[in-house]
Amino acid sequence: MGMRAFKYIILYFLFMATTAVNADMDINKQEEAIKSASAIWNTAFSNRDIPLFLSILSSDVQMASAGGKWQTQEGTKRFLEQLFKRRPDITWVNTSREININLAWNVAYESGDWVEDWTEPDGKAIINGRYFALWKQEKSSWYLHAIIFIPLNCSGPSKYCNKK
Repeated sequence: MGMRAFKYIILYFLFMATTAVNADMDINKQEEAIKSASAIWNTAFSNRDIPLFLSILSSDVQMASAGGKWQTQEGTKRFLEQLFKRRPDITWVNTSREININLAWNVAYESGDWVEDWTEPDGKAIINGRYFALWKQEKSSWYLHAIIFIPLNCSGPSKYCNKK
């Protein structure tokens, strides 16, 4: 092999290594953007800030849990208004555990744990479980496109946990 061919091989490997490093950096940057958007859920819910909550949702978002399902930003707005009225002390926290990103398709998968609690007339109800989310990137921002909540445990003195 000549020196010229050897130089081209070295240049090729340097290019490939640089491309891989740039892709890893972009994945890390995108993962941080999703984590930030995901954290808005907790902040907005805690502060009862419905406009902020809606800001992370795609216009055609779909959400589901064992207790029901809601769709679109408008449907989510109505759901939250009713929920906050019915359960004024409700808390809901999502804790992200895993994020995987497909940059070629501008989508990401997030999974984690969730817990919510509120007071019923006969005492506290606490539900926890897992969630699975689909994020889509649109115009360089990440929006929640779909999310499913799976309750794994219900506890507390309220009889609410016995009615399911």
